[in-house]
Amino acid sequence: MNARLRERRRVDGDPIPYPATPPTSRDQMPSNGVGSLPLIWPRLGARIIDELIWAVPMNAFLVYLVIRATGSFDFTLADVPRWALVVTAVLPVVYEFVCLAVFGATFGKWALGLRVVNYATGGRPLPYQMGLRVVVVSIGSLLGAAVSSDDLRFLFTFITPVLLFSVTADPISRGLHDKGAGTIVVRSR
Repeated sequence: MNARLRERRRVDGDPIPYPATPPTSRDQMPSNGVGSLPLIWPRLGARIIDELIWAVPMNAFLVYLVIRATGSFDFTLADVPRWALVVTAVLPVVYEFVCLAVFGATFGKWALGLRVVNYATGGRPLPYQMGLRVVVVSIGSLLGAAVSSDDLRFLFTFITPVLLFSVTADPISRGLHDKGAGTIVVRSR
């Protein structure tokens, strides 16, 4: 572990080692254990767990609403009520913001031992940072709910994956959503 590491307190009081200045390379972070940078696979797994937690029940509810309204399994996105599209865009934002604000991690991140921390200090992110991080990740679905064109809505669905996979282009795995919010994801155990 780098000698320049300092300790920050997690929510549960256990220390997280973090460099004295914001890291710019993996060499400045612990090589493994608490405070180290996770590989892409735990982050991807955490996202999948989070999607399963909210997306499966929510989409099942949407399908139920549309089948109830149309009386058939043959429907398009245009048959989905506008309010339902807004709910499906806003609920994930609320889920992620509340989880980050209360626990410092979503349930998927917590299950895989990850935590979102302030990039500058290594401590808990400020509320505006958590909100900005969540909105940047969700901008595609939020824009998709705001437009009436199916073509634009389809196009906006590609924004979120691009933002999430931008972590692969950064040497310390900070995606565009992390850079915009001033956060970084580290291992919590």
